[in-house]
Amino acid sequence: MWIFLGILAAIGVVLIGLALIWSSLSTIASHHDHHPHEPPKGYRPISDKAAQERFGRYGEDAVFKMISEIAKESGGYAYQNVAFQDDSGYSSEIDAILICSGGFFAIEVKSNKGIIHGNAKDERWYAEKEEWQEDKYPKNPILQNERHISHLRRMAGKGFPYVTSLVIFPYAKSIEEVRSPIVHDCDSAEDFINGKIAEGKYKKQTVDRFNDQLKAFLSRYGITHEQHIENIKRIYKA
Repeated sequence: MWIFLGILAAIGVVLIGLALIWSSLSTIASHHDHHPHEPPKGYRPISDKAAQERFGRYGEDAVFKMISEIAKESGGYAYQNVAFQDDSGYSSEIDAILICSGGFFAIEVKSNKGIIHGNAKDERWYAEKEEWQEDKYPKNPILQNERHISHLRRMAGKGFPYVTSLVIFPYAKSIEEVRSPIVHDCDSAEDFINGKIAEGKYKKQTVDRFNDQLKAFLSRYGITHEQHIENIKRIYKA
């Protein structure tokens, strides 16, 4: 009798163990059964928009501080939140612009943390966080910046300076998975820009002319950050 009960107990332990293993495998499968750059089914960004915007501004301020120092040292010009609107009422905003002897740089800033995954074609990228943090799926910042730059070029017309796109993740744990020459953290962005400055592509007179062209463009088409946000709200409500 005792032997029979012992056998039943052992079988019960084995069945419980198998159930736990099956549960773990199901959890892992559900987490990885989608493309790593695509949000899982039912994904929604965090609802605290104020916190999102505040943290985004921290990243933008950090990048602007960096390029302002570069501009000061190299005799260039730095701008933040460059918003502009065409005659149809459609607007764009470039997070930061740096004009220096190394070029005319339009910068998209992303404040995502974690390990960043993505490429030039994916609609969304993947910010892989620590176990206790929520993964994020930001829009492709390369495509975002390309759209902003294309809008600027169409409005400015011929004769406007060539614009180089840069994407900077000031807080990312790693951007090595992206493997794009235009995607940087703050350190690599600073090295890249200073390398271009060392090449001395443009003289001071040309840098000043580029800056005058941008100021003339903004005097005609420039709007405030707040106006741009209102435009976005109007478009999404329509």
